[in-house]
Amino acid sequence: MARVVHFGRRAPRGHRTEPAMVAAAGSHPSAAVSNLRRATAVAATDADDALGRRRQPYYTHRHRRREAERDDPPSDTLVRTPESIISAAVAGPPRTPTSTMARPPVTTKLLLGLYSLFYSCTIALDAVVDSVTITDQRVPSAVLNGTEYVILDCVYKLKPEEAKGLVITWYFNNSPSPTYQWIQGQPPRAIGPLKNHLQLGFAVPTDDALAKYRALYIIRPTIELTGNYKCIVSTYNDEDFMIKKMIVYAPGQHMHMKRTKANDQDMVNISCTIYRVFPMPKMQLYKLETNGTQNRNNSLPIEILDYQNDGAFDVTVSTLFSESELPSRTTFFCELIIPSTPYSITKRFVFNPGNTESLSAGMY
Repeated sequence: MARVVHFGRRAPRGHRTEPAMVAAAGSHPSAAVSNLRRATAVAATDADDALGRRRQPYYTHRHRRREAERDDPPSDTLVRTPESIISAAVAGPPRTPTSTMARPPVTTKLLLGLYSLFYSCTIALDAVVDSVTITDQRVPSAVLNGTEYVILDCVYKLKPEEAKGLVITWYFNNSPSPTYQWIQGQPPRAIGPLKNHLQLGFAVPTDDALAKYRALYIIRPTIELTGNYKCIVSTYNDEDFMIKKMIVYAPGQHMHMKRTKANDQDMVNISCTIYRVFPMPKMQLYKLETNGTQNRNNSLPIEILDYQNDGAFDVTVSTLFSESELPSRTTFFCELIIPSTPYSITKRFVFNPGNTESLSAGMY
């Protein structure tokens, strides 16, 4: 026989499980309701008899009031009979209506108002954002040290009606203070490391009075002016900026090569040195093969020594050879490349055994 399991609490003492209730669990829903109704009526009668016998000695006016409420419940009380509980269990959980409820007129008006406000704010914000736009920052990536002058320009678009409070500011590297500033209606001014290199009277050749002093005119830039240049264009309503890097490079001086005897008298040290180069270069040594070809992919193992000289570098690269490995005349190449610049140079050196002087050199 199947058994009834009570979830959440134990079955009350004296409760009987009727066969009709067990059978109802596997019957058709309509038959199950009829059988359960009869079983419930029997169970309710037995429960009443048991309750009456147990509580008869303590029967008071409170119990009478409870019975009266059970027989004639108030109108605002929801009474769930056993039949309703069984019917609900058979029918399953209530289903959510598929039809969409119509929004009240007040809710619809509120949503329309919020949408209109959002749309208006978006249009106003777009108008403000578009009031200042930097279209180009013309900064050369590399400039030779000591060049006569270089111009750093900051090209922007500005609506005339949004030009109130126009300020053009240039910053150098990570300095918190501007190195150049032009406030509309006032002469431009310069401070910091660029102060002695700027021509403040320089005006961009344009008919736009709002862009007259937007550029930097740097006279004879030096390696100390290598760094990031940030241009900021701002008004009362908007601001835009752009950053670019400029390298002021020095190709170096007195590039030469020489041979020296190592501690081991059978070893020869071949070295190539360059002075006052900036920034730190890449240097390699190559040897001309006996068949007359130069294999650039197989550079010689080298040792690098570098020293700073007033901001520039003195660099030496060297390699060791056994003197017996070198024929009567051996050609070496020393290559120098300054990264992020167009500058590179290669020099050819001819080694003569027994010559302790600087090796003969020539451009390659």
